[in-house]
Amino acid sequence: MSRRLRLRPHWIMAHALALLASAALVVVAAGPASAHDPIILTEQQRTAEKGPLLMDGTVSFAVYGAINGVEDTRGFRVRFAAGDTFVLSALVPDLAPERSLARRDLPNVRIRTPGGQELPLAPGAVTTFAEPFTKTNYRRYLEWSAPAEAGDYEVVISGSVPARFTVSIGEQERFGTEVQGAPNRNVGVAGVQQWYETSPSSLPAVASSTTSPPGPTTATAETAAGPRASEDGSGASIGWIALAVGLIATAGATLWSRRRGRRIARPSAAD
Repeated sequence: MSRRLRLRPHWIMAHALALLASAALVVVAAGPASAHDPIILTEQQRTAEKGPLLMDGTVSFAVYGAINGVEDTRGFRVRFAAGDTFVLSALVPDLAPERSLARRDLPNVRIRTPGGQELPLAPGAVTTFAEPFTKTNYRRYLEWSAPAEAGDYEVVISGSVPARFTVSIGEQERFGTEVQGAPNRNVGVAGVQQWYETSPSSLPAVASSTTSPPGPTTATAETAAGPRASEDGSGASIGWIALAVGLIATAGATLWSRRRGRRIARPSAAD
């Protein structure tokens, strides 16, 4: 007497749900890791005019650089159209020496609007996270957004102590978007890892000064726009939800299989 394996629709649906939930978890986990197109500032790009021009500020770029103390700066420009939103975050590696920097010593970020308004952005709460795509870890200390004017914004990073920094721009993932003035446009993951592993203490010396650069003005930054909700918190929540769905679906499929297994494999009366 032969046995016929009957695949019940409910059994198929349970396993399909488990697979979909697992796939969703992978997408959620991998999405933020590959969201930013990397641009690395060179030592010569100390002003916004000499720095690269990001032709579309709504595209997600990560601009990497390093300063070695007082009087050292890095800069770049970002172009927006009317109706766009300027979204910016500032980070430092979760490494020494940046890991132990006091808030007043974190790299300063200043924005100059197309209309000439100066916006010094104030550091906020520090959040740490791992970026698995490049295998790097960060401390985010500034998040800011505001409606954009049409034209080119200037972004300048300065500080009082040696430090590496990352300034992320935009939210739309679209790799290969035009950038002017970026000689190392295609550095990719290898370039980011090299930047990450190069201590700021190895940078060329810059003449010291007894006058510290102007600190960020909290009132100005908060008036321009309030802090945005942390991307890490929302991403983590989605990840946990996807994980929970996957675990529940997998457990349901397993339980259903065990309860129905004997009936599925049991020979019918006709056999």
